[in-house]
Amino acid sequence: MYAITGTLTNTSGKDFGYVQVQYVLKDASGAQIGTAWGNTSSLADGVSWKFEAIASVNGDEPPASFELADVTGF
Repeated sequence: MYAITGTLTNTSGKDFGYVQVQYVLKDASGAQIGTAWGNTSSLADGVSWKFEAIASVNGDEPPASFELADVTGF
């Protein structure tokens, strides 16, 4: 298992009841080997969320890189 940590600040001008971040994890060749997800409930406008996106990876090779795939909120 791997984890990606970061901070997301809600600058949308509205409050959210649910927010999710998704990352794609890649091997050294750039192939996708896993995804990482993190979510929270209730993120008000102007508030920062310190998140931890937990990842599962296919195979034994550790991720060489990752990139943000999506941020969803409603």
